[in-house]
Amino acid sequence: PEPIPAGWRRLALAGLALVLFNFAATILVIVGSAVALPRFHPLWLRAALIAAARVFANACGIIAAYQIAFAGRRRSIVPLGLAPARRVISTVALYLVLVVVVTAVGAAITRAIGLDHGTTSIDTDDRSLRYRMVIAVVVVLVAPWIEEIAFRGLLLGALWSRFGFWTAAVVSGFMWAGIHLTPSVLIIFTAEGALLAWVRRR
Repeated sequence: PEPIPAGWRRLALAGLALVLFNFAATILVIVGSAVALPRFHPLWLRAALIAAARVFANACGIIAAYQIAFAGRRRSIVPLGLAPARRVISTVALYLVLVVVVTAVGAAITRAIGLDHGTTSIDTDDRSLRYRMVIAVVVVLVAPWIEEIAFRGLLLGALWSRFGFWTAAVVSGFMWAGIHLTPSVLIIFTAEGALLAWVRRR
């Protein structure tokens, strides 16, 4: 018989596991590069090795999350947020307008209730070049992919199938905002996460 589809709990678990894999990979790459590459030259090769290690670690995390989601179940890339693109131009145009409005309203609410302290920026002043390279790789090359697959892919898809789209969009957006561990972005990122979920649905 054909395998049954992955249930919402399994997809949600896979999404959360991917977030944990991402944190673990970040720590391993930072510690590993400190041990293995302290005086490795030239600089561009050191940066390339760190980037390759980080991308490889997260590729392994994505594969592991996929296995958690679909072991013994019907396999699909749709729960990862991947599907044929439709209405791209109109969606991007609407998103660009809506993100300005959502960010402005979210920032106003954040200030009004006194959550406007803290930042998501990572302090790299007086840090080693190796540390700055790792942070650059994590923030630019890795985090966006992992966050989208985990939150707008697996977690959104899981909650959507169980609780409906808008509940799933807000909850996955809130969880995405929460992992940034900064009060100032909680409302803004929750709203923007819900907006990105709408982009995925559209």
